[in-house]
Amino acid sequence: MTSLFVKTLEVHQKVYELTDGWIGHRILLGTSTLLLHTVGRRTGKHRT
Repeated sequence: MTSLFVKTLEVHQKVYELTDGWIGHRILLGTSTLLLHTVGRRTGKHRT
């Protein structure tokens, strides 16, 4: 179940990014979403 959830989020992120937020900016009864980009303090890894 967890891997299905992770895959769903990955697909959602890609669609959101490719459409500049036109698709995927609202989910589940109109709840707004956003993509938060951060960089790890110790590792320097970029995360979304």
